[in-house]
Amino acid sequence: MRDLSDAQLAKLLDKDIFHHISDSADKLGLECYVVGGYVRDLFLERPSNDIDVVVVGSGIQVASELKAMLGKRAHLSVFRNFGTAQVKYKNTEVEFVGARKESYSHDSRKPIVEDGTLEDDQNRRDFTINALAVCLNKDRFGELVDPFGGVDDLWDGIIRTPLDPDVTFSDDPLRMLRCVRFATQLNFFIEDETFEALERNAERIKIISGERIEEELNKIMMTPTPSKGFIELYRCGLLQLILPELVALDVVETKNGRAHKNNFYHTLEVLDNICKHTDNLWLRWAALLHDIGKAKCKRWDPAAGWTFHNHNFVGAKMVPGIFRRLKLPMDSKMKYVQKQVDLHMRPIVIADEEVTDSAVRRLMNDAGDDIDDLMTLCEADITSKNAIRKQHFLDNFRIVREKLKDLKERDYKRLLQPCVDGNEIMEMFNLQPSREVGVLKHTLKDAVLDNKVANEREPLLNLLRDKAKEMGYSSLVGPLNYCTWMSYRWAISRFDMKLFPDCTNPPFYPEYIKELGYRELYTYRSAEIAINNPLNEASKQVYSEKKEEGYSFVTVCGEEAFVYVKEVYEISKNAFSDALLYSDIPFEVFEKLYLSWVKEIDISLIVAFHGKEAIGYVFGYENRYGRDFISKTSAVKKEYQKQKIYLALLYLGSELVKNKGYDTMLYHFQCEQKETFRRFGEDVENNEKRYAVYVKEL
Repeated sequence: MRDLSDAQLAKLLDKDIFHHISDSADKLGLECYVVGGYVRDLFLERPSNDIDVVVVGSGIQVASELKAMLGKRAHLSVFRNFGTAQVKYKNTEVEFVGARKESYSHDSRKPIVEDGTLEDDQNRRDFTINALAVCLNKDRFGELVDPFGGVDDLWDGIIRTPLDPDVTFSDDPLRMLRCVRFATQLNFFIEDETFEALERNAERIKIISGERIEEELNKIMMTPTPSKGFIELYRCGLLQLILPELVALDVVETKNGRAHKNNFYHTLEVLDNICKHTDNLWLRWAALLHDIGKAKCKRWDPAAGWTFHNHNFVGAKMVPGIFRRLKLPMDSKMKYVQKQVDLHMRPIVIADEEVTDSAVRRLMNDAGDDIDDLMTLCEADITSKNAIRKQHFLDNFRIVREKLKDLKERDYKRLLQPCVDGNEIMEMFNLQPSREVGVLKHTLKDAVLDNKVANEREPLLNLLRDKAKEMGYSSLVGPLNYCTWMSYRWAISRFDMKLFPDCTNPPFYPEYIKELGYRELYTYRSAEIAINNPLNEASKQVYSEKKEEGYSFVTVCGEEAFVYVKEVYEISKNAFSDALLYSDIPFEVFEKLYLSWVKEIDISLIVAFHGKEAIGYVFGYENRYGRDFISKTSAVKKEYQKQKIYLALLYLGSELVKNKGYDTMLYHFQCEQKETFRRFGEDVENNEKRYAVYVKEL
């Protein structure tokens, strides 16, 4: 914490971006201020790249002027429904909003917004420390406006609301979680009156969406001592509503003079312990939930005392329900947490007994690449106040770690997971995730672990086919490809391509496939279609309707398309996760792939937004080998499908292609969309190309 004069603030804000904002606002004759977290963090000496600017007038106007001043180096996004705009410039994001005053209805946190003054805007801020504003206009550059004593509260380490806390929290209950989050992040205290308002308004949290609660909980989890946040949530009654399973652990029973430990405070201690060793958010969640099953498993045994047998197994079963309710991701991240909860007792058992190769080998294979994280969790789980007992456990874990290292060196190849994984099994037999897939996976794993079959594809595939026949399965689904880059589709009508000497699909291959006993299972389509086709004409009206409904669309080309790589990834993951043979990839891999596209070909990208949420996209590029424009990929989030978003994107895409001088576009449809194709009319009938996935009877 530091004290800053107006002159010192002006010096800290002496950066090109702030001077450009100042010039833009002065040119339009509007007052503008940098507000909120950025100003707070200047006093706290915390880094921040996210800048919020309040304009007394139109924030969109100032943002547009700033974009014009910065040129192609900046990207502007406008959200007219919300009266906001965003400018992305280098590694900085600047959010612009007009000064406003807000009023709320009791059953919603969505405010009724009116234009207002700077004072009105500061009145609506959640906490005094976030109501700080610094003027950016040239004649007052660096002048601090602090009507609620926010700087004094920073010095005192206090979180309080600018106005009546009951009104603040009742209007927008999410502020209650933000209150606890800021107290945890900054290691501040919540002022007494403010805390009492938290208690009185806790029930209001029920109107907040799970997604917003998840976001705040994750921020608490990523602090150095998240236990502080969870204790505050518990004290004010919010935790009972958000995570009652955790609160259920705060019970200590005594029988015949024997009591068990308080598993609630033990859990929080484990969470703080693990935060000293990892920034992995999901390992921290695993620490929070590792004993979540104990409340359901508590039993009294006259000989052993209080027991919690199988709490790891029961806890693992509870994880999906908790994740689903809190809107946490139900993908590999949930499965990772579930696995950690399920396995967290295994290293202790192994260390307590004779440490055999077989036991450690099975632990390594069950934990997979997460074995080191599991050991970190187990070590954090040692919270005994008895120093001798604590050292005993640490010594045992050291033995297990040494055994793990030894086995990795001596037995590495055999300890690998079978080289045929679950995704491939589902593809081969056309299965959805199910118990049957698990049975087939375990068959392979046990065979590898017991050294009955070499961990090589052919022996494992033979074993898999035998087991599948035994279970009553009779068919095998592709991939059957001549090429390596098209891993799941087979072109069957473009065998005359002359672009490459090693033709992707040799003419003899369809007949060869049939001779091998394969038949067509699914068909995919593409077609070269005129820009002015009947469907594109109809989509123009749809586009106008969507604009009136509050949807917005952004078109970018070339390297500017990389700005939306995260949005494209999230939309694709949402839209295609249920598609045939879909294979998930980490964002880091997708980002590299996307960057290579942007650098190698002139991408054109159109993104659809609902408010600030990116909900759909279409991207294409000019074919470097021909004279056509390819609409390569399109996707719309599942919850927005059947709302004609794709048609609006289609219209914008056709207009873009038309402006580039093309009369036709090559459309790729990644799922079977017969109805959509029919609406294109005769263009499809004359130009359709087909791709197929094949199946073979076993």
